[in-house]
Amino acid sequence: MTEREYDAIQYDLSKLLKKVRRGYSRAYGKREEAYEEGVLACKSAISRYNPNPKHREVCTQAKQFWIPITERLPETGDYILISFDNFSLPDIGRYEVGEDGGGAFYPGDEDVSYASVGVVVNAWMPLPKPYRQ
Repeated sequence: MTEREYDAIQYDLSKLLKKVRRGYSRAYGKREEAYEEGVLACKSAISRYNPNPKHREVCTQAKQFWIPITERLPETGDYILISFDNFSLPDIGRYEVGEDGGGAFYPGDEDVSYASVGVVVNAWMPLPKPYRQ
């Protein structure tokens, strides 16, 4: 694939993603996320054939999405980015499972859970890798 062909495909996919965001987000809600994931998967597949590492890196970073806690819970002890129902800013925290088998989300290294202070977790995502020169 030539650089020109690659850029043309990326342009078409970007236009498609804009249409999905504008036209389907209000009407279908979560369906938009499925479309975005599909488009980003296509971009990622195309980037494997592109000799330009800059494009490959951008596509890899774009694959991060919020994961609702109703769909899947994170691994215990891993630091993650956490979203809330009743607080506007995300936070870095972790998910721990107690001896009774019940789990809770905790801010950073704190021993007090978000739930115990009335903060409701609704989604999470893995943290990006740290910056390296």
